[in-house]
Amino acid sequence: LRVRVLADEPRSGEALSLAEALEGCGVEADVRLGDDIVVSDRVHPDAVVVDVGVPTGELAEYCRGLSLHPLVVAVAEPDDWEGRERARAAGYDLVVTRPLVAERLIERLCEKLPGMRA
Repeated sequence: LRVRVLADEPRSGEALSLAEALEGCGVEADVRLGDDIVVSDRVHPDAVVVDVGVPTGELAEYCRGLSLHPLVVAVAEPDDWEGRERARAAGYDLVVTRPLVAERLIERLCEKLPGMRA
């Protein structure tokens, strides 16, 4: 399982901690922060976790271009019902809430990605 975490600068510490925890669970994880979010490379993630202020449809579409069929995940605050609905309407495949726990995130990803195992 390969996961890319995209985050804006205010969430950089959280994103790095999540990637480290994912790797501790056997997941290949990398992080792109701030302006590096849209930097392309040869990594083709199975899932992209988007942890930015407002996850837009344009960003969801960009994430879909990173791989053949990546699962695109938005992160929302637990009490932000409107934010969750906006993310769903913007085309995110899954919306998760804080606090992010690596093991639980992996379970959710594997539920949505048949045949994937961490």
